[in-house]
Amino acid sequence: MNKSASRVNLGIVDLIAKAFITCNLCVISLVLFTPTLTLATDTPAADSGSKLSQLSLPQDLPVPGGLKVLPLPDNNPGPWLFQNASVLTLERAQRLWAIIAIPLATKAGMHKICLSNQPLCLKFKIHQKRYQEQHIELATNRRVQLSKKDLKRHNQEKQITAKAFNNKRTKTAETEFLWPTAGPISSEFGLKRFYNGVARNPHSGIDIAAPKGSEVRSPAKGQVVLTGNFFFNGKTVFVNHGDALVSMFCHLDQIHVNQGDQVDTGNLLGTVGSSGRATGAHLHWSLSLRNVRIDPRLWLKDTLASLSQAAPQ
Repeated sequence: MNKSASRVNLGIVDLIAKAFITCNLCVISLVLFTPTLTLATDTPAADSGSKLSQLSLPQDLPVPGGLKVLPLPDNNPGPWLFQNASVLTLERAQRLWAIIAIPLATKAGMHKICLSNQPLCLKFKIHQKRYQEQHIELATNRRVQLSKKDLKRHNQEKQITAKAFNNKRTKTAETEFLWPTAGPISSEFGLKRFYNGVARNPHSGIDIAAPKGSEVRSPAKGQVVLTGNFFFNGKTVFVNHGDALVSMFCHLDQIHVNQGDQVDTGNLLGTVGSSGRATGAHLHWSLSLRNVRIDPRLWLKDTLASLSQAAPQ
């Protein structure tokens, strides 16, 4: 398809729909020969972040580890797919929006979401972002080079936590988040991490430095879908905020909730600690949308200020 054809007016879709109704024989030919319609989306304006915040939508930051927020044509609820995974849709101001979680491994360039049951796609651009390196020295190599016993435990725990991240509820996802605890950001999201010189997975959340025993509170409503003491993450709480939008709070000293508990914004979940693979007391907060880790600050109520500020003290 040439460049001009890629920007097809939605009126073509209406014509196709009418053809289906008026001509049964045309149905066969249309299904076989109608090309996929790909619509280009405009780059958001500089003030789009504040406008989205007013609609209680997360920040539009189309980079690896970020989000793309797109208005959907004709309020079509989909389902829409990105990289073969379903996309979250939210209704705001009588309009449907696609909230696309972008995996850290995604390459910069043009990408698209497509309807799973119709030949229609929306194109958008993902911008490049370079994440810095972080080198951490641990007292021992036990949590760097795993023994067979520890590796077996870790693999079992990964299966358990994967179910928590994929936990889908029919309830609409919450969109206004508060800080779970107070303190400066000690490790940024997306850092390329090295433990005792060995490269490991990028940092999948943010670390908030806080004294041991500091309260950790739920940043939004949700349900506790998993608690436990894990090899790497230590004492951990998972909260599903709706529609597979899941917070994970790691390295806790104490846990004050149980699996299945319903929590409101501000409810106590536990206290800051240094359990698991940690060099000191802090809270690790990951936020996962449809099993894709994204920067949690994109969902904070004061989104525009949150990316450059520490948690309020």
